[in-house]
Amino acid sequence: TERNEERKLLDAQIGVVVDYLEDNDIVVEFGGKINGFFYEDGLITITNKQSMRSKFYTLLHEAGHFLLRNRDKRFLNSSRDNRRKNKNKRVEIVHEEFLAWDTGLELARELGLHVDEKSWASFSRKHLYDYIAWAHNPMEFGENK
Repeated sequence: TERNEERKLLDAQIGVVVDYLEDNDIVVEFGGKINGFFYEDGLITITNKQSMRSKFYTLLHEAGHFLLRNRDKRFLNSSRDNRRKNKNKRVEIVHEEFLAWDTGLELARELGLHVDEKSWASFSRKHLYDYIAWAHNPMEFGENK
């Protein structure tokens, strides 16, 4: 079926991104509770509690964080562990989030992967909106970004 074909394609493309990251000494783990890039540990985690397309897009986004931190020293010190962030810090985080989505899409293109532009735009905008809302009013989000 068409859905099975899409799943196979997404699974294969996820494999290409994982291979690329592993070639760059980044470990990718599937499972767990969160999606994230842990620079100091050289680790990307992707939760399995999402669709295959969501996993693919999220993996590209987290790879975008890796590439940003490698290319641009501004993002090296943007650790997320301090709970209380001032407005400038929150804006820096939102800026990095926008760039990580763009960089993830660029990586997909460099690797010759198929990304549905409409669904990518919708998926990334949804996540970016959450970061913008958090930056505007972090207390409503329980400071969880």
